[in-house]
Amino acid sequence: AGKAIAGGEEFTSEEYLQVFMNYMNRRAGERGLKNTFFVTPDGTTAPEHHTTPEDLLLIAKQALENPLIRKYAACPQAQVVFASGEELLWVNTNWMLHPESDFHCPDAIGLKTGYTSAAGNCMLGAFQQEGRELLICVLGCPTTVDRFHDILQLYDIYKNNPVGE
Repeated sequence: AGKAIAGGEEFTSEEYLQVFMNYMNRRAGERGLKNTFFVTPDGTTAPEHHTTPEDLLLIAKQALENPLIRKYAACPQAQVVFASGEELLWVNTNWMLHPESDFHCPDAIGLKTGYTSAAGNCMLGAFQQEGRELLICVLGCPTTVDRFHDILQLYDIYKNNPVGE
């Protein structure tokens, strides 16, 4: 992506990465993210790489506007075929989408699980109930199980007590 953004200029791999990160930070500002700064393209821990729950919720809301992201975020698994012809069964790590899971939630429509040593187990959960969508962010959970427990506990609270209504 950095190479495409650079428009044909010749750079080292590190310089292409910096071009891409500058682009990401500029786009973050254009999209209203006030407290996010990207240092790594994959979200791994790095000095100065940071965001906030509010910005993550804004990213989630904007991501769900993309039909392809919305489709795959809600999909428990999918068969992926690479350009090389290699096939892979991709399994979503969002246990709320899997009917056999103890954490299955029929109202869940995605969205993103994550983990780093600095942030702990995290999750952006998206739910749809009676035409309404609810986004919930949990950060810093000690275990994978805790993130699902916490997000479903919050969903139980807010699904029957809508904020702002």
